[in-house]
Amino acid sequence: MTDPQMMEAIKNKDIDSVSSIIKSGIDLNLRTPGSVTYLNQVWCGYSDYDFEMVKLLIENGAYLNDPAYPAIVCASSRGRVEEIEYVLERGANINAITHVGTSALWQASYHGYLDVIKFLLQAGLDINQHGGHAVQIASSNGNLEVVQLLVAEQANINYQVFDRNKQDLSSTPLHKSALFGHLEIMRFLLENGANPVLKDYYGYRPYTLVKKRKNKDAMDLIASYEPKELHDLEKRADELKKRGLPTAILKDLGEVRKRIDLSGSNYMNFIEYCSIEDVTEMDLNGVAMLNLLFDTDAYDALGFLVWVPSRKVLASYDVEHEKLVILSDTTWKGFRKSPSVFIDRVLNGEYDEIFGN
Repeated sequence: MTDPQMMEAIKNKDIDSVSSIIKSGIDLNLRTPGSVTYLNQVWCGYSDYDFEMVKLLIENGAYLNDPAYPAIVCASSRGRVEEIEYVLERGANINAITHVGTSALWQASYHGYLDVIKFLLQAGLDINQHGGHAVQIASSNGNLEVVQLLVAEQANINYQVFDRNKQDLSSTPLHKSALFGHLEIMRFLLENGANPVLKDYYGYRPYTLVKKRKNKDAMDLIASYEPKELHDLEKRADELKKRGLPTAILKDLGEVRKRIDLSGSNYMNFIEYCSIEDVTEMDLNGVAMLNLLFDTDAYDALGFLVWVPSRKVLASYDVEHEKLVILSDTTWKGFRKSPSVFIDRVLNGEYDEIFGN
């Protein structure tokens, strides 16, 4: 457990009190799970810091390679090469990562510290281990220079990780730039080999993301790199049939999205059905689902109305809480006739969960 007096002295940037507490014999590396290290608190706990206090802790035995809060990551977040050199010279592991998986390169890329990125790479940081995650965050933040530098150094341009607890990591750098509308980064990534047909955890391609945001320039750009059959409605309909979407639903979805105003719902004013091209597929907890809604005014459309081919039923998947319910009292025709009724039943929690947390 961290010492309250020590934490207060750090907060007040009182280096004399910190020095006195150290001399009294405090263990600079003792902490409980979930608490930060003293070194991390001094260096990264506040907007400003005293590097003399950082050095004081290190010189008196503060561990540089704590498994949750390694010094190299904190140093990189501050953006000063000389401070990074200081900890490396004293044994800091340049490839260490934090308890949430961020590296020194990720921090430098997040903040846009080009000089720090270059230094880390020259100092031996493993680009194969950390480069993809760094390209991902730089693409998200819209920092073209950082993306260009990392890709030139052979960072993984198609980086993605599928982890139920970290769905965000399934988005490639192209997904990230598409999500936030960074057109020049999209262009650069595509020109340098980014794969536009990779899907994220929820079955979205980068094209799907820009289409949802009605970004015509980005749609045209990404589509020009995709296989033409992805935009052939007849082929797409055939593919969805093979995946178990009934012909009646395909016929109703058609080539153009349809917006339905909901006068009778207590929760929504409208829904917009997907067109055939808009339908996306996701496979969660071993259950394949086909998304049927493109937009709503009050809730995320993703998962709200899905077709479950294995059960041949309509269902609703709550993305945030990872819960699936079957609309056991209706068919596609019934839902289309009275959508407000079944939408409100979903939101009122009237259906039994098939799975959930």
